[in-house]
Amino acid sequence: MTETGRPVMLATMLGLEGWDPVDQGLTPPPRAEVRPAQFRAPGYEDILPASDRFLELDAYSLGIQAVIYGCAPVALYMRMMEMAGDSTSPEFVGFHRFRHASAPTAEPNIVTSEAWLDLSEDPAVLTVPDMGGRYYTACFQDLFANASNIGPRTYGGGAGRFAILPPGWSGELPDEVTPFPVASRYLRLLLHLETEGPEDALSLQALRSRFGLQPLQAYRGGVHRQTTALPPPPSLVQPLPPLEFYRLLGEALRAGGVPERDRGLVAAFARFGLRPDRRFAPEELSPATRRGLVEAHDDALAMIDGSASQIFRSLGGWSTADLGMYGDNHLQRAVASRRQPDANVKEECLTFTAEADGEGVPLDGGKNSYLLRFAPGALPPVNGFWSLALAERSSGRPFAHALRGQARGSSSASLVLDANGGLEIRIQATAPANAVAANWLPAPTAPFSLVLRSYRPRPAMLEGDWQPPPVVPLPPSE
Repeated sequence: MTETGRPVMLATMLGLEGWDPVDQGLTPPPRAEVRPAQFRAPGYEDILPASDRFLELDAYSLGIQAVIYGCAPVALYMRMMEMAGDSTSPEFVGFHRFRHASAPTAEPNIVTSEAWLDLSEDPAVLTVPDMGGRYYTACFQDLFANASNIGPRTYGGGAGRFAILPPGWSGELPDEVTPFPVASRYLRLLLHLETEGPEDALSLQALRSRFGLQPLQAYRGGVHRQTTALPPPPSLVQPLPPLEFYRLLGEALRAGGVPERDRGLVAAFARFGLRPDRRFAPEELSPATRRGLVEAHDDALAMIDGSASQIFRSLGGWSTADLGMYGDNHLQRAVASRRQPDANVKEECLTFTAEADGEGVPLDGGKNSYLLRFAPGALPPVNGFWSLALAERSSGRPFAHALRGQARGSSSASLVLDANGGLEIRIQATAPANAVAANWLPAPTAPFSLVLRSYRPRPAMLEGDWQPPPVVPLPPSE
């Protein structure tokens, strides 16, 4: 029985119903919160190793983690400076302005517009027109490559106005504006619109012109004056010098902030002079520290590039990856930053890649012809659309002819099903003599990869119940 319960029970036995121990001053006072003193953080920085040997080793071990952690933030920060910070750059458009691609650049059925948002002083408003059933998504990437989307999957396909709200903002919005909170002050916006080929160019251009992006103050009719200043633009020399990488990581963290979950890791980087609250100054470091950081940079990039295959999951000759949201998976994020820097979340776009046929032999249009057959009722299950195209196996970039409309998929009105309701797609360098021409996907006379992109995949695909059929090599006579 509790201390309070005993006097209440005694009072009841004595016929004193309603007697309250609190009124009598018998309830013990609440105990003050006790905090363990041993977990108090000291008010000074950590010590450094005394010898050059261990100082270099310390910098090397921390530098490995810094490069893995910073690969995506540095790449995105450089892109932001290129488009919005360096007025001498040929890519420069400034903040809150779209740079429109005139044709597909990475995916045959998608045309992309890119913009950067600065929310350090004011939210931004994205205006979306009625898309009339055409697929689109506005994909926002923070400086850590995490993606979030405004589109039919998240908000429906009608027209709308969305306020992109930075962390901590607490003002009032116009009634017609839907709030869209984000976790970073600086954001990259990739606006992806479905295109049906070159004949769709004029209608697509008219539709893109109806999208709007402006600071909230300007949306309300006021004048938005940008007063925050970015640091001088970095050198865009490639490959990036190792010590310049660490400097840019510091600038990226100053601009984008450090997520709370990462603060312990980032705080350790102060041991070699990298802190979000001050400029990184490699000239002030000891020669041993600089040696360790340079060696760590080169080894970390080799580790990242050597881990590329680890992010993919194999599915009977095809591979796929769950990208676009990384949490604490810093190595996965670093690999994606170098291999698929525009990756979206799988709920928006799930990509399957085949580099070999069903027998494990690498795909090569100069050596073989191939057949991909979807069984009746087994086309890719999507709520958006799907497309099948070819890419260079070495780089992953699409072949030039693929960007000129040489792709097949649900947007291809001329695809012909066979007598059983299945779909056969022929992949070869020359037109097939005994097959439906509309189902021919021209291949180069060179090694290639086959890329299946699925927009707004359904649960059967997301949960692994559906997977692409194997790529079958055909005898030379066919």
